[in-house]
Amino acid sequence: MRAGEVSWEAVTESVLAWDSPVGQSPFRYPTQDTEIGGALIRAGEPVMMSYAALGRDPAHHGPLAASFVAARDTRHLSFGHGPHFCVGAPLARLEAHIALPAFFNRFDTELAVPAKEVEPFPSLALNGIRALPAVIRPRAGAAAGV
Repeated sequence: MRAGEVSWEAVTESVLAWDSPVGQSPFRYPTQDTEIGGALIRAGEPVMMSYAALGRDPAHHGPLAASFVAARDTRHLSFGHGPHFCVGAPLARLEAHIALPAFFNRFDTELAVPAKEVEPFPSLALNGIRALPAVIRPRAGAAAGV
C-alpha cells in the first residue's frame, strides 16, 4: 500500500471480503423446500447463513481462499444485501479510506505478541478479537498532527 501497488480502497474491500465483521446472519426460514449443494432444507427450518463464507470459498477464490490477499476479488456481504444493505456503508468506507492511510503513514506498527496468540472474540454472530497487543511508533519523517 505504501509503495502504491494497492490502493487503500482495495485493501479495505479485501479485508471486508476476507473477514466480514458480521459472521452470520440472523436465522432465515425458507418458504418452500429447497435443495442447496445436495442438502435438502425443508420449508420453515431455520437457516443461518455465513456472510464470511463468501470471502473464503475455495470454489470462488481457489487456492488463496484461506489467505489474505490485498487485491483479491472483493465481492462480499459485509454490509448486507438488497433491502438489508447497511445505509451506513458509504460512510464506513469513507472513514476507512481516510483513517487507515493517515494512521499508517504516520506510524510504524507491529504485533507485540505472535499472531497465533491473538485471541478471537467468542461470538456466534460477530467476528473480532479480544485484544490486539501492538507496538506503535512514529514513522521517521512523518509529519506531526493529523
